[in-house]
Amino acid sequence: MRILCTALLLGLFAVPYAHAQSCNPDTFDPIAIAWPEGDGVDPVWELSFLPPSSSTGIVGSGLEVRDVRFNGREVLKRGHVPILNVKYENASCDCYRDWNYTDQIFEADNSVSTCYAEATPGTVQTMCDAAPTNCVDTNSDGEPDSCNDVGSFEGVAVERFDDRLVLSTQYSAGWYRYSARWTFFEDGTIHPRFGFTSTGSTCTQNPRRHHAYWRLDFDIEGNANDYVLEQSSIAEDMVFETETRRTWGDPDDGIAWTIADVVTERGYTVAPSAADYLTPVNPMTGIPAIDEFAREDAVIARYKPGELDDGIGFAGSTPNCDAEFEGDGNATRAIVNGDNVYNQDIVFWYRSGVTKEDIDPGTCYVVGPVLTPVGDWGQSVAAEDDATPTGYTLEDAYPNPFDQSTTIRFSVEETQQVTLVLYDAAGRLIRTLYDGTATAGTLESVVMQGADLPSGIYTVRLEGKSFVGSTRVVLLK
Repeated sequence: MRILCTALLLGLFAVPYAHAQSCNPDTFDPIAIAWPEGDGVDPVWELSFLPPSSSTGIVGSGLEVRDVRFNGREVLKRGHVPILNVKYENASCDCYRDWNYTDQIFEADNSVSTCYAEATPGTVQTMCDAAPTNCVDTNSDGEPDSCNDVGSFEGVAVERFDDRLVLSTQYSAGWYRYSARWTFFEDGTIHPRFGFTSTGSTCTQNPRRHHAYWRLDFDIEGNANDYVLEQSSIAEDMVFETETRRTWGDPDDGIAWTIADVVTERGYTVAPSAADYLTPVNPMTGIPAIDEFAREDAVIARYKPGELDDGIGFAGSTPNCDAEFEGDGNATRAIVNGDNVYNQDIVFWYRSGVTKEDIDPGTCYVVGPVLTPVGDWGQSVAAEDDATPTGYTLEDAYPNPFDQSTTIRFSVEETQQVTLVLYDAAGRLIRTLYDGTATAGTLESVVMQGADLPSGIYTVRLEGKSFVGSTRVVLLK
């Protein structure tokens, strides 16, 4: 199917690829790497990757990272871009759903195997990185209208800096050159980035909007027990019970989503970068940011085996290439079905986009979210496994989540004075639930009332003379 689609498009537009594919998708297995490496060194990051030609999804998904671990703990099962489209503000070009599997040459040294280079840090260049120095004005109108590929490597280039690990690739769909880059920082921050540029065509002489939809399959310390929290400066914190589509609104709202583990309270916050807020805006008519082409900025879904995209394959010059998360239009499956997403295996979809002005193929646009760790990710797995609570037992609240009241039970090994205190997500003390003498071996039950509290995530902290413990409760109204 991929070969057929590519052949049809090449015949239709007569756009030759600059280099034959060297990565064989039938034989290429994920390559596992770690950073930093060395005898006696505990890696900060461990992951595997696939080049575009071996990526999953009905039309591929670009540079695909898998089994991502930070300080030995699971973060992502998979991260990739299965949905990619472009909408022209011109009826003759209209709308395209692009493919994500054709490896394209770029600049990277130190190729160590097929589709894999351990490049000298700071030397990797895609067409997007090189623009506009690699672009020319072929029609003498004073503006560059065609850009040239650089380098001769195809696949994934790995750069090992002192403070970060960077994976880069480039792939093509007709005249477009898409660059994908994942940067993993020492402090746990992740920057997925997508770059847009082109070799030029009659269609690229028109204003257009590109959208890349990141699919982030979070497995925070395993594939269960996760939830999604939305926070902004204009509304109360919101924990989602069912699958939904969301928008980020005004940049001043400061919206962000946190995907976290219910048990350990570790997670990752996904926030828009400044570049993401700039699109979609129709450069010709100034239409609103959310329209019939891009209807959501984020989608919160429950993991389902085989659900990697909306089922729409390559579509050229059609009005129906937009992402269909609810199964409308040409979609063969609905990603948003109203399934439960609390204490579940979560897939978070995030839209990045660019608005390209008339006649600017030489301009490189780079977009993507910022992923930041929350909670304590510093302790090693082995150390935590050995660190069992002593002196007390603090049970999980039940029911949890709750809408009116929940019960928290605890016991102590020695009779002593203890406090049980409630804090909100910002760390503010809300109320003291228990302050008194707990008798050794007696299971104390404390009922927490939530009728006067807003929905959100709260921390219950138990403290005695020689111990401190905590658990998390979620209030949903």
